[in-house]
Amino acid sequence: MQLRILIVMFFLGNSLPSYSTERWDISGYQGYSTGFVNANVEFYETPRKIEMIISDDMSTPERLLSVYYSNLINKNIDAVKLLYSESDGSRDRFSAALANKKLILDRYVNLAGVFITEKIKWGDYYYISLRMKSKDGRSLSWRETLVCESKCQIIFNFFDFESEQLGIIDFVRSTYWNSKELDSMLNLKGGRTGFTMVNIFPIGAKITSSKDPISINFKFKKIGMTIGDDDDLCHKKISKNYNGLCAFIGESRSLDFSMKDKTSEFFIKYWRDADPEDIKVNVQEGHSLAIKDYVPLAFVQYVKNMASIKVVASLDVGRVRYLIYQPAVNGENDEIILLPMQVLMFSILEDGSAELNLSLENDEIHDLFYNKLFIKELGRALGI
Repeated sequence: MQLRILIVMFFLGNSLPSYSTERWDISGYQGYSTGFVNANVEFYETPRKIEMIISDDMSTPERLLSVYYSNLINKNIDAVKLLYSESDGSRDRFSAALANKKLILDRYVNLAGVFITEKIKWGDYYYISLRMKSKDGRSLSWRETLVCESKCQIIFNFFDFESEQLGIIDFVRSTYWNSKELDSMLNLKGGRTGFTMVNIFPIGAKITSSKDPISINFKFKKIGMTIGDDDDLCHKKISKNYNGLCAFIGESRSLDFSMKDKTSEFFIKYWRDADPEDIKVNVQEGHSLAIKDYVPLAFVQYVKNMASIKVVASLDVGRVRYLIYQPAVNGENDEIILLPMQVLMFSILEDGSAELNLSLENDEIHDLFYNKLFIKELGRALGI
């Protein structure tokens, strides 16, 4: 299938390139889309070669990378250092990595060519995927992060692949390529109305931007129902769309960890495994959000401590239903303290009902709910 490539317009002088927003569907069950993404991207069928030229012009990512790799090839390390952003500490981190011998630059002498394969513009940032070829024919995939304000500069982050920002970037990349498997861009059930738009902006040490967000759009079913500690009332409120939720909450509250046989039966019932995997939990630490991996016993204790649960919304993706909820606990003075939003996964059965299944393998949709950038903006979009 022919890839759709954006047309990039270059203007005279030092003005930065102008991008258009591209939209693509998020692959869903049986070829149907479950949402869509808006982002400023360029994906090249044929990698775009960077010409190696020494210049003072850093007005575009391509020109900066041209100067950057030219200087690396020629071992002009002092010139390379000046291409890193000073305002966010990148220049100092680059110098420290060199001094500590964590960054070895000698290999660039043998570089024969650098090619751009993907480019994502996000606010003032550019995430650029590269393919580098050496003189002996070897090939290496790499990424560079740039920021372009009055001029373009390199960001030194030593490629922290666990960071929230790169999690969003990887979601953009994977959904873009997966969308090529859809038969049509028009097969979104019910059209494009009724979607919740989650606009995500990049973060930086001293660089913020409110332009060019990555927009992730899902068709959530908003619920807004609160479940307390009354098990009978829970069953009355919860329909067959969320089978097992009330039982899981009730049995978690009454589970005695000292009774190993009962605990093992409990895990097999809800995790399908006597020795289940950890569960991710969004945890508030002061003014910051942290993502923790809870062992199953710790997660059950987490549920035991809940005074109530607000069922916020649900999202169907193929045969999986994601239930978004916000727990609350009692504070020291009996005040209600709201905790960060979480998600539980349900298997959608043939009759359309859904059953709680904590053994379902985490996927890229699930991981979004445990990305600090996404969950913060999702709460804003859903009015939480």
